[in-house]
Amino acid sequence: MNTTLKARLLLASLFAVALTCAILIIFSINMLQSKAEVQTRDNIGVLANTFASLIGNDLHQKRAAVTSMAQTIEQYPADLPIEAYRLLVQHTYRSQGFILSMYGDAQGRMVRQDPAWDARSKAKGYDPRKRSWYIDGAAVNGLSMSSPYVSDTTGDFVVTLAHPVKNPDGSLRGMAGSNVNVSQIAKLVRALEVPGNGYTIMVENDTHIISHPDAQYNNQFLTALMPQLTPQWLKQATSSANLTDISLDGAQKLVFAEAVPNSDWSMVFVIDRSTIMASYVELSYWMVAIGIGLLLILSVVLTLIFRVQFADLARLNNALADIADGDGDLTVRIQTRNQHDEIGQLAQAFNRFVAKLQQIISDVNQAAALLGNGAQQANTAAQQNRQQVDKQLDEITMVATAVTQMASATQEIAGNAELTANTAHDSVQLAAAGEQAVSQSRTSIEALAAEVTNTGCIIEELNVHAQQINTILATITGVAEQTNLLALNAAIEAARAGEHGRGFAVVADEVRVLSQRTHGSTQEIQTMIEALQATTMKAVNATGQSLERAHESVADAEAASERLLQINQAITTISDMARQIAAAAEEQTSVTAEINRNSESIREVSTGLAQQLAITEREAAEAVQLAHQLGAQVNRFKV
Repeated sequence: MNTTLKARLLLASLFAVALTCAILIIFSINMLQSKAEVQTRDNIGVLANTFASLIGNDLHQKRAAVTSMAQTIEQYPADLPIEAYRLLVQHTYRSQGFILSMYGDAQGRMVRQDPAWDARSKAKGYDPRKRSWYIDGAAVNGLSMSSPYVSDTTGDFVVTLAHPVKNPDGSLRGMAGSNVNVSQIAKLVRALEVPGNGYTIMVENDTHIISHPDAQYNNQFLTALMPQLTPQWLKQATSSANLTDISLDGAQKLVFAEAVPNSDWSMVFVIDRSTIMASYVELSYWMVAIGIGLLLILSVVLTLIFRVQFADLARLNNALADIADGDGDLTVRIQTRNQHDEIGQLAQAFNRFVAKLQQIISDVNQAAALLGNGAQQANTAAQQNRQQVDKQLDEITMVATAVTQMASATQEIAGNAELTANTAHDSVQLAAAGEQAVSQSRTSIEALAAEVTNTGCIIEELNVHAQQINTILATITGVAEQTNLLALNAAIEAARAGEHGRGFAVVADEVRVLSQRTHGSTQEIQTMIEALQATTMKAVNATGQSLERAHESVADAEAASERLLQINQAITTISDMARQIAAAAEEQTSVTAEINRNSESIREVSTGLAQQLAITEREAAEAVQLAHQLGAQVNRFKV
């Protein structure tokens, strides 16, 4: 949040004032509420105590009257006439304003202040000994007070005060009693003006309601109104005399309880909290309004005070803004009305700072001028050195390129010479292998010639055997022809012999067939032998030609062997010369490589030097530019 120091301090001060006002208002409201509750408790306590005391004192007098009546009856004999008892009862009745006074004895006789009531009760068969007030009083053996009930005699809502009457021997003689009009007491209770639009409830100590402004709650218990209003709460509330907060019928109520002396009764006061607090709430609103008004007034006052107090700080701020955003006038000095407070001390410190800054800017201006001149000179020298180094680098690059090319050419020569030597060596080996192959070929051809000659001899022998086979075949052919003739003759003779010569004729016929087959086979063999002889003659002729060609090949192989030997000698000479050239080229390559490495090293050094000079030139140029910028920035200040 972009707010000024004055605004933040003003907001902080206003917040502190508002917080203080809020705390005071809240504290005051709480104090008012507490005071209202205390005052209400005190007021209701006084009212409750006063009214309870009045009822208690009245009950005390009535109790004393009943006790006195019982003690007086004890002083008279038991056979005292009824009218004498009535006089005592009437005296008690008139002395305390009872609605009914009575005496019932152990024989069942009943005496009231009005004889008419006795007559009506006797007609109804009324027996006092069977009544609760008689039984409860006898059990207590002292003065007793019954719970409220509706009297059969008068029809009023009453309680009975009863005291036993004893014989001299201590046995029960009868019971003296009087009825107290509870309706009259309840009317007085309801007539009480309770603060805070409140009302009063009269209850027994077991929280049984005797009197309530709303008659529907009579004869009920307090728990029917609020579950927390138990007998234990009633006992604690009557002993502590404190207010209790409850929620009743959707509204906040304050409840106060006071015990009625000389009875088993208590009065419960129910007060509307909002009514009690209404005046205090209004007062709280006024306090809030006054607090807001004071806050507004203090806001205006604090704003004026801060405006006056921060005037010097505003002048200091404006002076700093003029130096920062204006022409940078370092001759400006700030004057304040009070030089002894924090702002005045800040202004004096600012003036001292500006004075020192003025001297520093002046010195920096002079140094910037000197720096600019030195940087310009360094830049010029760097440019000249870079140009010379660039020229040297170009020349070294050309030398390195030439040396590299020469090294490449020498390397190529060495490689070619080595390749030539290797090729010549391989040629020598191939020539030697060719010479060996020619020698082997000549040997093979000579062996082939011998084989061809041997083959010719075998073929000649084959021809001789074929001639012999022809002679054998001629003999076989003659034999076959004679056999055929003999078979023919035999067939003729068999025909002459008739039936006897038929078997011989068959044999003769088979012999004739066999002779004919033999003759045919002989002719076929003859034909094959003749073809074999013809082929043999051709083979003999071809063998002769092959033998001649084999002799010619042997001569050619001997000539080729001599030529290969000469080629081998020439190639050996070439290989030796190529190896010498390769060795010289290798040595030249080594020297050239060394020269190339030295040239490359020189070129790298020159390149690095050129780069350094370029960086130096660039830095010098930047230094010149920075010097100009520094001078421009410094010149903005007025010293």
